[in-house]
Amino acid sequence: MCIYTPCDYMLLHLSFSIAALLSLVQIDLLSLKGTNLKDLDFYGDDNCEDIKMIVKTHQMLLSLAGRLNKIFKEIIFSQVYLSSVIICCYLFTAVFQISKCGVAPILGDLMASVGVLVEIFTLAVPGQVIADTSSGIAYAAYQSPWYERSYKFRKYIAIIIVRAQKPFHLSALGFSDLTLVMFSKVVSTTWSYLSLLNQMTKNLDL
Repeated sequence: MCIYTPCDYMLLHLSFSIAALLSLVQIDLLSLKGTNLKDLDFYGDDNCEDIKMIVKTHQMLLSLAGRLNKIFKEIIFSQVYLSSVIICCYLFTAVFQISKCGVAPILGDLMASVGVLVEIFTLAVPGQVIADTSSGIAYAAYQSPWYERSYKFRKYIAIIIVRAQKPFHLSALGFSDLTLVMFSKVVSTTWSYLSLLNQMTKNLDL
């Protein structure tokens, strides 16, 4: 717990920082200025410095997100794939004790299981935010006034759209993406394990 909690909140902070910078890239794309269509020289000399800077920034942020995933992937993997078993064990202990010892002794187990769930949720939220903001780049690029710029400018816009159509995901060693869907799967898997253990216990009692 002493190792996982600081790592979780460091990942949370860095992920939201990258997501905020990706949101600024969206704003920059929407703030691009076009030219009068009557004055547009489709194959003319357009230095495209504005879009070049945005493309470089976008690539740099995706590279930083990749490094972030590379640093934390082992910790993410261990937490995601052990969490269901840990939560199930705590809840099963609580269910087993409540019939014999009452409510008071199970509070520790319940709080521990809630704590593990909060940690998994802390991992899922930044992963979802990065995925949403990275995919939003493509929409922002399409909403920019690309139709009022040169052919060279449109090629840069096409590069951004193609790259952003596949959202970036923080992942657990490539086995599972950190999203709210992953969090719901952890909860459903925990419930399945708990139901199985309860059924096995009833069969042993019989």
